[in-house]
Amino acid sequence: MHPFAQRLETRTLAEENDIQVEAWYPLEHADPELLENEVLVEIAENHNKTVPQTILRWFMPEGIATVPGSTNPEHIAENIDIFDFELSDDEIEQIRDLDKGEAGRYFNLDYDIMGGFFGNLDE
Repeated sequence: MHPFAQRLETRTLAEENDIQVEAWYPLEHADPELLENEVLVEIAENHNKTVPQTILRWFMPEGIATVPGSTNPEHIAENIDIFDFELSDDEIEQIRDLDKGEAGRYFNLDYDIMGGFFGNLDE
């Protein structure tokens, strides 16, 4: 899960079933398309933060636990340094508008393969 693949259907199902959603690879493997996105760059610059920090901060009001993962000590420290700013409602909406749905995903595992964990999606 990341700004281009916000997994809205999964998040709705998880919320209905009291399941905490986690975002694995929330920085989309450092994909330049994401990290150089004009909207994200502008929001980051407004807060004197990096795009990764902005993305990680965006997940907080969304109620998503993030697992950014890094072995680089500088990146780890940067990923933690997200608690000294907040995004405005407008900035949160701008990031929500970046969602590309299924087209934004790197890894696609459909619900049938998952063994119907969430139940019948047609209900």
